[in-house]
Amino acid sequence: QQTAIALLGATGAPPAVRLLTQMLQDLLSGKLPPELRLDVLEAARRQPTSLHRVLLGAYESRLSASDPLARYRPALSGGNAATGREVFRNHVNAQCVRCHEAGGEGHQAGPVLAGIGKRVTPEYLLEALVDPNARLAEGYATVTLTLQDGETLEGILLRQTEQQVTLRPATGGIAEVPRSKIVRQDTSTQSAMPPMGEVLTPFELRDVLAYLGSLK
Repeated sequence: QQTAIALLGATGAPPAVRLLTQMLQDLLSGKLPPELRLDVLEAARRQPTSLHRVLLGAYESRLSASDPLARYRPALSGGNAATGREVFRNHVNAQCVRCHEAGGEGHQAGPVLAGIGKRVTPEYLLEALVDPNARLAEGYATVTLTLQDGETLEGILLRQTEQQVTLRPATGGIAEVPRSKIVRQDTSTQSAMPPMGEVLTPFELRDVLAYLGSLK
């Protein structure tokens, strides 16, 4: 059904326009299955007839202005976990594995995701992806070190001892800085992860959510 809806959005043939219009009306009335909502919305955006624009406007006007996740919620259902795994592991811009599976034991620069699907809700995962600053995982804030020579070094704190601080800088790799060289250490409230709603397509976001939810 998802593939068929995508095809509807790629043609301006009257039967396709009528069917897509009916699906938009079903979406507005709550009759459309959750697994198809994103597909119908994106197909209508690709084939914006005047009626589709009106229906899309009606849908968007109902989104809660106080809910930062509102426009992303259609991605909560209908994703493909296998496809999401490929996005997670291989997407050039998102680079999820750079922080979540990088360096092996002791060098994990992001929260451990094994079993995440049974520990948190889909809504929690969606928020973590599109608004990573909303709820920083403990121990994964960004740290800035000011060194004796005036240089600053910023990265994810991997570990610290009385002798040194180990970071993963945004440029990659591992930086082990002796305490004797550190003048000041500051912790940021900003996540090092970019908002994935700005990096991934809506369909990629949906598939990554399905993949993370399958990690049980």
